[in-house]
Amino acid sequence: RLTIDLPEIENNLIDLSNKINGIPIQFVFNLDETGMVEYEDAQKKLVIVPFNYTKKTAPYPVNRSEKHGSCLVCISMEGMFGIPQIAVQRATLDSEIYNHISKDVAQVVHTTEGYINTSSFKHYMQTIFIPELQKLRNQYNYHGPAILIMDGLLAHRNAAQTLHLNNYNIIPHFLPSH
Repeated sequence: RLTIDLPEIENNLIDLSNKINGIPIQFVFNLDETGMVEYEDAQKKLVIVPFNYTKKTAPYPVNRSEKHGSCLVCISMEGMFGIPQIAVQRATLDSEIYNHISKDVAQVVHTTEGYINTSSFKHYMQTIFIPELQKLRNQYNYHGPAILIMDGLLAHRNAAQTLHLNNYNIIPHFLPSH
């Protein structure tokens, strides 16, 4: 997954350049996820690499069994676009979560694993991204194509396919894994 030929990356960037050519910068978006694990930054990792180890990387196992969540965020050249979506493992949302996050600043959803999945991504697109894009289109009186740059996460591809983004004049662009 991490191995990709440089020409494939370069061709993808040329394709992206062709797609965004002539599109107002307000209508070029980058959407991605980030993970959150309680106290993740406090964990010390010690990796012992033998003297004769010749590979360029030294992978080590990561315990993903602790509680975690993910956050889906969209930005444009003007900054953050819409509110982020936060996926948590808890099936019921305690009012305690809203002591830390206002209901107005994030869309909190439950997913079994705490990761963004096709269903949560589709929900975000239908309830946050597409309505906000319509507001922006009205504000700028622009109804031409909008470019949505995403990684190749299967949830993105599945949701983009079922939402028929072309009906909203949204052109998805998937970056290769690298």
